[in-house]
Amino acid sequence: LKSITRDIGVIRLQLAVIYDDQDVMEEMINKLDVIPAYDNLVGRQHVRLTYTGIAALLSKNRNKPTNQKWAAKAMGFFEKLTKLDSPNAKPVHACLQALDKPSIEAFDAAIEACRDADLANLGALMNERCGMWLMKRHVTGEKENERSGCSLWLPHADNRNDSSWVDPNMYTDYLKGALILYHSWGAKGKVSQLEERYSFLRGAIKR
Repeated sequence: LKSITRDIGVIRLQLAVIYDDQDVMEEMINKLDVIPAYDNLVGRQHVRLTYTGIAALLSKNRNKPTNQKWAAKAMGFFEKLTKLDSPNAKPVHACLQALDKPSIEAFDAAIEACRDADLANLGALMNERCGMWLMKRHVTGEKENERSGCSLWLPHADNRNDSSWVDPNMYTDYLKGALILYHSWGAKGKVSQLEERYSFLRGAIKR
């Protein structure tokens, strides 16, 4: 029964991450918390820690002890495997790093690692999250990333001579990249969600 609960929980967690369902992410992290992370099947453990770590970092309650525990556990697991030159661990570790301390450089590194590993699903997620992060900063006018200490700034056009200037519409490129990758992955429901959420994405995919 516990193994069935674990497997269903991981599937629901993966879908919650893809569809950005914060409530289900939180629910599944709590349900899976009582089940040990170790698994005789390495692949299954890999998938579980991938999405548990991502969900914990995406959570609106990321400072909650349970979320901090699983974020650290996933980060440590994939960092160790990356140091051992595991090709499957490198893109996941890069994704976790980008979500933990977001910056354009970190997201681009994660996107590149996912492309090299042919992981369209995670590449799409990183494009989407980078786009959302940039869009939020553009709308709120934030000048400093408190999580990473990054000085990325999205100022007005009259500051283009400033070396820190970033195109305020760059988020559209990342979100379009996410749409294309989700479409290539076959995630039609996610494509529809993005098109409904962002009007500028409608018509970007030719069907």
